[in-house]
Amino acid sequence: MSNWNDMTDWMNVLPPSRPTVVELERIAEKLKTIDKEKAVAILGSTPEFCDLLADFGFERIVAFDKSREYHNKMCRVMTQPDKVRLIGGDWLSSLENPHLRVWDKKFALILSDLTMGNVDYRHRAEFYQLIAGNLEPDGGMFIDKVLCHDRPHLKLADLFAKYEKLPFNLQTLNHFSSEVLFCSELLEKNQKVESTKFYEIIAKEAWDAGRNPKIHKFLTNCNLITPKGFTWYYGKPWDELKDEYEKPFSKSEFVQDTDEQSPYYLRGRQYFHTLEIE
Repeated sequence: MSNWNDMTDWMNVLPPSRPTVVELERIAEKLKTIDKEKAVAILGSTPEFCDLLADFGFERIVAFDKSREYHNKMCRVMTQPDKVRLIGGDWLSSLENPHLRVWDKKFALILSDLTMGNVDYRHRAEFYQLIAGNLEPDGGMFIDKVLCHDRPHLKLADLFAKYEKLPFNLQTLNHFSSEVLFCSELLEKNQKVESTKFYEIIAKEAWDAGRNPKIHKFLTNCNLITPKGFTWYYGKPWDELKDEYEKPFSKSEFVQDTDEQSPYYLRGRQYFHTLEIE
């Protein structure tokens, strides 16, 4: 069971595993159209989202986060943590209870960054139905970044060969974590990221192949980005997930990650979902 209290320093994590400047700029354009007195929410405690909403003058900002300890860690990164109200508990429970909605109002906007992998495949349909149910029925928006597996997984041998040639620094360490753990052939068997098991497999593959010591350097420091003991539900083909993801919303559009230097190149998407009364 993933324990977000064990998540390491957020400052070690770099985009696109956290919001990029371009993604925040796209969200900012949408914020210009929303009444600042309306309630807005974040799935998790992403500091960039909290700060962006506060900078735009929203007074009713809610963070849905299971771990109060992790939320408090994120508050130390935020510039205006006092503007954010925490609603604790599992997302499926907290989104289901109407009395937890702030000011008994639905949300004009819910923001999410790579939260999909935290939700078991069995609960995905219910999860996105709950998100839609918490949005204003006419114009409510859900902006979400997702990691889609709609192309072949990357081969470990190819990734080892790639990172042997790269310098070891915080950026390449982040990219190694993203590609090897979240986009590689390791996902094929169980279609989920199991960090402890993956580290064991990677270590064995690297030693057996007599890999360059640099790969071992990446591996031994990778837990600074992706700790052991975590599970994320990534790996299923996007065709199997797309319908239940988009179905609750009236309109779904996305912008694909087309940065060839990004570890989520052509796999990452920023979605813009809206609700409209027919």
